[in-house]
Amino acid sequence: MYSNQYIKIDQNACMGCGGCITACPHDALEFDAEGKSSIKLANVCDGEHECVVFCPIGALTQNKDYKQKVETIEETEKIEQIVNC
Repeated sequence: MYSNQYIKIDQNACMGCGGCITACPHDALEFDAEGKSSIKLANVCDGEHECVVFCPIGALTQNKDYKQKVETIEETEKIEQIVNC
């Protein structure tokens, strides 16, 4: 399993189609020695989860901790907008 703060790649599920590699806007993914997706540049990934969306079998998932953090930030922003009306 490869992971960073944003995504996780299940090597057992990955079929090596390369869809996630093509979808990544930051060129942060690559094929590993077994021909499966891996994270090559974890520091350039910013959580735009196109790779997760384009995986046809769900081998890539968004890190739940990051997803919760984003949801918390979005909820805080909504509250701030309401208060500042």
